[in-house]
Amino acid sequence: MKKTFILWILLFLNLEVSAQFNYILDTITFESQYPFIEIGTTPQNIWQIGVPQKTILDSAFSPVNVIITDTINNYPANNYSYFELKVGDFNYGSFYPVDVYIDMKHKYDTDRFKDGGYITVSYDSGQTWVNIVEDDNFYWQANNYSWNLYNNYSDSLHNGEFGFSGNSNGWITTSFGWHVPPVKSNFIVPGDTLYIRFNFMSDSIDTNKEGWMIDNIVLYAVPMGSDLTNIELQTMEFFPNPVRERAIVKFEAVEELITIDMYTLDGRLVKHKDYSNTSEVLLDLKGLEEGTYILSAKSNREVFKSKVFQINRK
Repeated sequence: MKKTFILWILLFLNLEVSAQFNYILDTITFESQYPFIEIGTTPQNIWQIGVPQKTILDSAFSPVNVIITDTINNYPANNYSYFELKVGDFNYGSFYPVDVYIDMKHKYDTDRFKDGGYITVSYDSGQTWVNIVEDDNFYWQANNYSWNLYNNYSDSLHNGEFGFSGNSNGWITTSFGWHVPPVKSNFIVPGDTLYIRFNFMSDSIDTNKEGWMIDNIVLYAVPMGSDLTNIELQTMEFFPNPVRERAIVKFEAVEELITIDMYTLDGRLVKHKDYSNTSEVLLDLKGLEEGTYILSAKSNREVFKSKVFQINRK
C-alpha cells in the first residue's frame, strides 16, 4: 500500500509523468499462454485460442491469435461454452480489490436476441455467478465504469440472460470495472481471487453464424482517489462519455492555471495543455484514435480525480 500511495502522489503532482503513469498490469494478446485464463473442459466447449479463419471473424486485432468460439467452424445449436479470467493480487498487486478495470477488443456475429455472449462474475470461487450488469450484491459497481457493454433492459438472449448479440459490425472496444467508493464502510470484501467468466450460448436453431472472438484484454487500474485518505481530491465533470470529437470538462470556479493531460492506457501522453482562469474547457479530440483514455488535471492549488473516457465515433 505504501508503494501504491507514493505512485499516486507522483502521478497527481505530475512529477516524471511519462515514467510513473503506467498502471497497465497485464495485456493478454493470446500470443502466449496466460496462466490466469482457463477454458472450460466440458465436451461441448468450443472456445479456442488460435488464428481465426472465418469470413467475418477473419483476423486478430493484433496478429495473430485470438480467443474465439472455434477458429474454423460456425458455432452449433444448443451450445454453452465459457472461459474464465482470474483476477487477484497475483496480477493486480496492491490494487486488488480496490481498482479492477478491464478493456477488451471483440467482434461477434450471432443470431440477434437469441444467441450471444455475456459476462458473469463470482466472488466465492465459482460457487455462484451473477451477470455483471445485474451485480448489486457487493460494493463493486460494474455498470458505473463501463463503455460499449450490453444493458439489463433490452439486450436479452434466448434464455433471459443479458448479453452481446447480433453483428458488431467490426471490432469494438468494451470496458468495464469495479471501483471502491471511499465512503462505503460496510462493504463485503471478495475472496483472494475474483472469477470473471465469458459465456457463449446458442438456442436450438442453427443459423450458420460465426460466434464471438476476443483479443487484447487489458487489465489496468485507475487511481481515482478511492482510498487516498491523506489528500483531498477535487471533482470535475466530463461529458459526453463516450465522446466522438469534442468533450467538455467542467471544474469548480478556478481562478488560476489548470493543466490537463491525457494518456492512453499504456501511459503514453497524447495531449497536454494549460488553461487560465476558467471553469469550463472544450477539448478537441478529432486527431485521436478510438479507444479508452485517462484524463488528469491539476491547478496550482488543487488536484482533481482522474476520469476514464472512451472515444467512439460510430
